[in-house]
Amino acid sequence: MIQEIQKIQRFNIKINFKNKLKLILIKLALIILTSILMTSCTHTNPQLKPQSWLKPGVSVNLPAPNLMQNIQQQQLLSARTQDNKFSLLTILTVDEKGLTLIGLSPLGVRLFKIEYLLQHIDGNKYINQNKISIEQNIAMPNNVPPANQILSDIMLSYWPINAWRTQLPKNWHLVDLNNQRILYDSQGEEIIKISYNTNKKGQRQPINLNNYAFSYYIDILNIDQDNGSRQ
Repeated sequence: MIQEIQKIQRFNIKINFKNKLKLILIKLALIILTSILMTSCTHTNPQLKPQSWLKPGVSVNLPAPNLMQNIQQQQLLSARTQDNKFSLLTILTVDEKGLTLIGLSPLGVRLFKIEYLLQHIDGNKYINQNKISIEQNIAMPNNVPPANQILSDIMLSYWPINAWRTQLPKNWHLVDLNNQRILYDSQGEEIIKISYNTNKKGQRQPINLNNYAFSYYIDILNIDQDNGSRQ
């Protein structure tokens, strides 16, 4: 009787071991498959011009990607349109070489990476080569604007007005009024309105953006890089 019980126990141990081994193999297969799919879905187009739409039928060339100061900023963008809502985590890096913008889904999956870089000439000299590289890791959800449109909104929020004035269409105006920045078209109609607050360091940061031309509104949650707090 005891021997039979021991045989049954050994048999159960073998079954449990086989089941665990199967689970491990399945997990490994899923990891490998996910990596293959991510690699196969990745698409990079380095020949795009740095352009976006201001309103239907009106495009604009983006300003040069560098600023007077470096930026390392994480933002949670919570947007809504007439029919949909979406959230996106963006990581913006700006230095003397240009900018990099990474977009992540709420689950941390990388959706895209944009590099808009200056061309190195000599020493500390760089020139604008007027090209952006967009690496699309997976297909963007239908309710999320194109990556270059997200970049345009961010640059419109941070880049100085003087950098935009030479890029805007004729008779368009970008104006700072108190804690707001407003883009007007040639007819004097508001196209985009951005609101700001001042963080603990005295820096001006965007907190929301209203795009009247394409009917979407974005709440911007700025995440402080030093201590992980939110502004």
